[in-house]
Amino acid sequence: MVRLRQTRAGPILARFSNWLEEQHRQATPKSLYGQAIEYSRNQWASLVRYLDDARFAIDNGAAERANRPLAIGRSNWLHVGGDGGLKTASVLLSVCASATRHRLNPWSYLRDVLNQLAACSADAELSDHLPDTWAKSHAQTS
Repeated sequence: MVRLRQTRAGPILARFSNWLEEQHRQATPKSLYGQAIEYSRNQWASLVRYLDDARFAIDNGAAERANRPLAIGRSNWLHVGGDGGLKTASVLLSVCASATRHRLNPWSYLRDVLNQLAACSADAELSDHLPDTWAKSHAQTS
């Protein structure tokens, strides 16, 4: 994978780097265009790590897809915090996102955890109910 990236994307990135340097010399630094060129140049070291490490994606599509439900729902949640529910909603959204990240069905995970929590004492250890720990314990029992 790394060799393929270096042979295919490497020359493209090299041409882009040359173009950025050329544009940097010509662009007015305070213009929006000049600022965009400078931003690209400042991010260059992070961008070219893609060539040497197969763990890195060239885009942030996965992160964008993970944020999409939040962006779509934002207008639906304008009134969630009116009765103090905003904190609760943010915690639930965070827990659901974590469950999804661990390849769990958030609804099944929450239903099971909430049933277990109902039977717990007030001073019970709750770390066993976090999505990562819960996923490991249920993978062993499945």
